[in-house]
Amino acid sequence: MNILYTNFHPRNGGGHVTYIINLLKGLAGHHRLTVATPASSRLFRYAGDIPGVKVVDMRFSTRASSWFEPRSKLHALIRSGHFDVIHVNGSADHKLVMLALPGVRPRPRVILTKHNEHPLNSLGHWLRARFATDRVIAVSEHVARQVRTQVYYI
Repeated sequence: MNILYTNFHPRNGGGHVTYIINLLKGLAGHHRLTVATPASSRLFRYAGDIPGVKVVDMRFSTRASSWFEPRSKLHALIRSGHFDVIHVNGSADHKLVMLALPGVRPRPRVILTKHNEHPLNSLGHWLRARFATDRVIAVSEHVARQVRTQVYYI
């Protein structure tokens, strides 16, 4: 399987990084793995140390004016990478993936890991759930209950 992991955190990233690094270590050698994250992040450094994992400097922003160049760069990465799965970990990277997917064929499956209990009732969440989410992984039963009662319930 060919998997792209995205993560928007430009520095430490806390539990997101620990989670993704453990997934990468468990899957490396059996799958093609790429991580798109800012080069300034801990994830970029740690993922780059895992044999067989490709890291790509990618910045994710919620500002509309910054969507054009990063969206184009991510779109090109997704098209050239022929990914089966894109694993997103936050609203900023999820949003950019949603914007980068139009025109990509075949469309990779998008998996969201919900790491926190921030509300899911915004228009942005509804759009991402509708147009760029195939499955959701909840990090706890508490978060799973929240996901089941809101827009990402599939």
